[in-house]
Order: sequence, then structure tokens, then C-alpha cells
Amino acid sequence: MSNVDAVFGHSSSSNTQSTSSEHIESFPRAAAESDLLSIGRDERVSEVSSKSSIEPSLALDDDDEHDLPELDSDDDNLEEDINTDSEPSQSRCPSPTPSIDGDEELDPDELKAGTTDSAESPHVLRTRALRQTLEQLSEDEIERRMLANLEALKNTGFDLALMLDFLCDGKYTTRNATIRYARTALMCSDELPNIFRCCLKPPRWSASAKKKRATGDVRAESLTGFTFLELHARMSVVAPTLVQFMDSLPRRRSSPVITVTTISQLMYQNNWSNNRLQKTFSIYFKFKGLTAKGFDVLHALGLVMSHSWISKAIRRMSRMTLDELRELIFSQRLENLQKLTSGTAATAYLKPGATPLPASANQDLKEQRAANLDSNYSTCP
Repeated sequence: MSNVDAVFGHSSSSNTQSTSSEHIESFPRAAAESDLLSIGRDERVSEVSSKSSIEPSLALDDDDEHDLPELDSDDDNLEEDINTDSEPSQSRCPSPTPSIDGDEELDPDELKAGTTDSAESPHVLRTRALRQTLEQLSEDEIERRMLANLEALKNTGFDLALMLDFLCDGKYTTRNATIRYARTALMCSDELPNIFRCCLKPPRWSASAKKKRATGDVRAESLTGFTFLELHARMSVVAPTLVQFMDSLPRRRSSPVITVTTISQLMYQNNWSNNRLQKTFSIYFKFKGLTAKGFDVLHALGLVMSHSWISKAIRRMSRMTLDELRELIFSQRLENLQKLTSGTAATAYLKPGATPLPASANQDLKEQRAANLDSNYSTCP
């Protein structure tokens, strides 16, 4: 008996069927073969699933992959790429500056003080050591070394602007280790904030800035509070050889006025700020009616200031005198706030060359005011 007959209980020797033996045996044999194939497939699938539960890393056969559901491999690969990009590369050298993208929060006190728990960069330490060495040198030595560095830049076709431009922004900063180290030392240095402040407001030469006018340069005290003998004595202390030489030139006798005037002319030609005597002469000749052409001639000789200067000086002197008068009147009003007899108080200043008032001027003024008051009362209805 065949295997098919054993399974379905059919005998090959049975002759009791009404149809032919070919049609009787064809259907059970085809069904049995399909059942055996399905049983074998189930056994293989169960065997593969048991192996995958024990060893997950083993790969499945090609036939078995079609029976299992497909996984979304694109999402997994994308997630792996994101995780890979987010993690820093361990092959790169650590940055000398502390990172601000960390998970740890910095202490506000540390941020205010500008210090963190991270170790100091070797670039910063080296710059500080070099600065301490340079601070021990004299200013002339530091200036000499700076000139040597600038001369070296000039010999190589660079200037300071081009050097900083190529150092901070160029392909050489990432290709050469020495240049990269120099740029990092500049960016991490303690001197960088001060460099930016100096670039924003650079220090200037003292003579390049426009100086303000000295206060009180045209006051009467500063113009008339000296004598030729006093100036002669001060010049003898500062330049004794020159004063003795100037005094020895006259044949008869030395004159302090000529010596002081000549030395003042030389000083004025050297520096226009040395003009104390010239200011005094300018005020004198201005009120004596000297014309503008005369001022131009004397100014060329170094004896007086220019005509434009004396015109402005007269206006400033008039304005300052009026301000002083107002200040005196205001101070007198403050002293009489407790009195109700007079709302205002002032003092009349007379010119030195004016005709003096008579001694009875005050009494005459009082009588005139009393007469005016009586006349006003008599006219009232």
C-alpha cells in the first residue's frame, strides 16, 4: 500500500468503484501532495523562528524573507544618521575655549566673573607669560621690538591690516598648524577686549587733538598781573645763559624790557602758546586804536596776537564782565531776602576815569525820591 493510500484509507486492489481507477486516484493524490507541501513549509517556518529567538543576529533564507513582514529600514537609518551627527567626533582635538552647548548650566556668578571650572587654555597661559616678560622691559625696548616686528612685516610685503586679515579669515588658518595656533591664541587672549576698545576709540597723539581754550586766558588778572622785572627774574632761572647773553649786548646798560621782549618774540615763534606778553600788548594796542593792518605787521614781528584773536578776546572779556556783575547783584539780593523794605539791591560801579560824584549825592537822591512820593499822594483822588 502506498503512502497516499495509507493516509486516506484507499486500497489499490479495490475493484468495487463505479468509475475508472485513474479518476478515483487522481484527486486524493493531488490533495495529499498539497497537504504535504504545506506541512513541510510550516515545519521550516517553525524551525527558523526558533533559531531566530535563540540567535537574533542570524540571517533568514531568501524564501523565508518573503513570508515575514517588511521593516521600515529608511526610518531606522535616518535615526542612526541623526544620532551619529549629534555625537561629537572623538578624533578631533578638543577646543581651547569652553563650549556653551553643554547640558550643564553655568553659575551666574561664574559668568559674571568671567571664569568657569574648566582649566585655562595653554594659549592663554603662554600669552600671559610673554606679557609678564615684556612688562619687565623698558618702554624704549618695547618700542624697539615693535618697530622690528613692523619692519619684518614690511620686508615680507605685509602690513598690520593685511596680516590680521589673512590670520583671521583665510584658507591658511585651517591648513597650517602654526597659523591656526596663532589665531587661537589671539581669540582666547585676555587682550582681545582691550584691542577692540582701542580700535573703537584709538589713543591719539597729544598734539593731534584739538585742545580747549584755557579758562581765564583773557581775564584782567592774567593779563596785567605781572611786571617785566618779574618775567626777567623767571627767565634768568630757566635760561640763565641766554639772559646773561642778552643783557651783555647793550653798550650802555642792560634793559629788562628789551631782554624780556626779545626772548618773548623767540618763544612765540617757537610755540604760539607762549604768548603772555603778546596778549598784553594786543589789549593795549587795541584800545589805543591800532588798525587791522597795524596788527598784521606787529603779528608778523611776533609782538602781538592776530587781529581776529583780539576781536574775539574783547567780546569774551565783555561777556565775562557782565556775568560777574550779574553774579554780584544776585548775591546781594540773596542777602536781603528777609527784608521787606526793598525788593532789589545793587551796587553802582564807577569807571576809574569818571568824574567823582559829590558827597551830597546820596542825600540829594533821598530828597528827590521823597518829593516824588509827596507829589504822587497829592494827585490821588
